[in-house]
Amino acid sequence: MINASPRPPRPQSDVVPGPPTITDPMLYLHLATTAQRDSTLAARVNHQSGTLMFMTRRPFDLNTGLPGLLGFDHVGIAVPDLDAAINFYRDLLGLQVVHREENLDQQVAEAMLTTGENGALGNQLQLLMPLAEDSVLNRFLMRRGSGLHHVAYAVSDVRSASSTLRKCGVRVLYDAPRAGTRGSQINFVHPKDTGGVLLELVEHAAADPQNG
Repeated sequence: MINASPRPPRPQSDVVPGPPTITDPMLYLHLATTAQRDSTLAARVNHQSGTLMFMTRRPFDLNTGLPGLLGFDHVGIAVPDLDAAINFYRDLLGLQVVHREENLDQQVAEAMLTTGENGALGNQLQLLMPLAEDSVLNRFLMRRGSGLHHVAYAVSDVRSASSTLRKCGVRVLYDAPRAGTRGSQINFVHPKDTGGVLLELVEHAAADPQNG
């Protein structure tokens, strides 16, 4: 009987293999496997509204953007205490309060702040506090807490902008515009059609310094 002695262990190489090159057959195997995995994953994705993938696949009819869009207007922040929020943004960050009001239609108390005296378009922050426990904003706070509520864009004609979006299959919350800040007319675009962000359309009143 031949006694088979165990083989000595193979010496480990100190050379760390580099990444596969374009001529390495393993690279093609890796790419093929990755492509198959990605295609399988994509096939399983349910293209629900509220996702960026859904937004890019929606067949919009607009070729040059929303007609009458004037630009970015403001960011709305939901807060439980309006005075405390004003103190933070005014006293710590140096923003200036340019307007305060209570909007009973929307059941909110609000303040507009800006970094400049003129409150230029696109340079404003809106703080919103609910006035009633059953208000939409209070339900938002109870569900999500303080933070970003909406992003607003100024338009020349909110009715026309809302109608155009509806024709493109985008959900707009109100059938007719409602009263907004400083006599403006507003509407909202459903966040499930915008990638999860509530968008506000604002048509400023003719007497509003923001208009023009």
